[in-house]
Amino acid sequence: MKAAMQLRPADNNTLLYLMQQFSSAAALTQWGGEGFAFPIRRQQFLSHLLLKDTQGFRLQSPQGQFIGFGQLCDRFGCHHLARLLILPPYRGQGLAASLIKALIAKGLAIDPKRDISLYVFANNLAALRCYQRLGFQQATHPAEFRADLLFMRLSNAQAQQLLSDSHANHHKDGHTATCETIGSRE
Repeated sequence: MKAAMQLRPADNNTLLYLMQQFSSAAALTQWGGEGFAFPIRRQQFLSHLLLKDTQGFRLQSPQGQFIGFGQLCDRFGCHHLARLLILPPYRGQGLAASLIKALIAKGLAIDPKRDISLYVFANNLAALRCYQRLGFQQATHPAEFRADLLFMRLSNAQAQQLLSDSHANHHKDGHTATCETIGSRE
């Protein structure tokens, strides 16, 4: 059976390593939204990630290798997923789905009755397909509408079922659902 990935709280070293992953303003904006400036300034980067009601997590291999990052936020009455990233060497292996499911499980452990939400840029087709495969559906924007930004939601019942199905499938064959490379914004 394939060893399970681990979700751990992100520390400052994780965030500083993450900061080095963006080589252009476009890549940074695709991942984090318009609030980030490029070239990246350390203090500004950290201040945008260390927000009230927001927890950052790193996905790591059983050996401790940093695989990906995501945030779990208290927004819109949901467990809101933000700034999702799988590092380039690990893309295309289904790890985005593992990251998302781990964040969902973490959120539901805090409050098992909430829906799950996220934003994604409409032109980020790989992320959009990934989220749709996991059951997320486009929903009405809870804030100011932007045509280039989609708000997606996964109902609590769907989230519970996704985790239940994943648990059963993981025990049956040792694998999880696949998603391609992703980038998501808050």
